[in-house]
Parts: sequence; structure tokens; C-alpha cells
Amino acid sequence: MPTPGDIQRMSVDLPKEDTYVVTSVITIDAPLDFVWENLPKNIDFSQVIQPYRWFPGAQSWETSENFNETGSSITYTMTDNSRIEEIVIKRDASSHHYVYACLPPITGFDFWQGNLFYEDAGNGKTTVAVLAETK
Repeated sequence: MPTPGDIQRMSVDLPKEDTYVVTSVITIDAPLDFVWENLPKNIDFSQVIQPYRWFPGAQSWETSENFNETGSSITYTMTDNSRIEEIVIKRDASSHHYVYACLPPITGFDFWQGNLFYEDAGNGKTTVAVLAETK
């Protein structure tokens, strides 16, 4: 798994001071090719982005026509009626590396950039490491 320094080197230019790297690793009971094509394209975001403490959850979302491809976007309407726009910065099929950034304003953050690393876990399963840089 990449270190916080690795994440910063792979990311687009962002302020390096006072940043936090949040890490989550999930295993999905589906083959790598299926997960790569469908995550995050075809998921119910209300089940993923749920209200937590002061951060609102996703209640609805709209995607650009080519969502999941570099340059595409998704806009979430949150449970407090604020909106967050997320842009796909990179989607590299050879390394199964996906990078997205949320455009300000983002409730509670100056910026948010996420890296998803997809890996074949064997036996028809896929591991996805989600590493987010926040400030």
C-alpha cells in the first residue's frame, strides 16, 4: 500500500502542509475488471456517503455523460442541501489508479483529493484502497 509520501507524489499539486491522509481498504466480492468498470460509476452513493457528525450525507447526485472517465464529474446534493462537485483527475487502466478531487466549497474542508487503488485479491475478489488527502 502506498505511503502518505507516495500519495502526495502521485497527486496533483496541492498544499503539502497541514494535510491529512485518510485510508480505507475494502474487499469486494467481484472480479477486478468488473469493479474497475463499475466503482464508482454505478453505486448508490447514499449508502457510501452518509451523514457523520457535522458532515452531511449524499441524498442525490448527477453525473456528466462520460462519468468515470478523466475530466468527467459528479455533483452531489447533500442532506443539508449543499452541493459538492467531484472531478475525475486521472483514471489509469494499466495501473488501476483512479484520482478525483472535490471542488471548493466542501463542508468542513479546504480541499479533498482521493486516490483509489484497485487490486486483484484472488478468488474473484478485488481490494480497493481509498486514500484521501484533506485539509
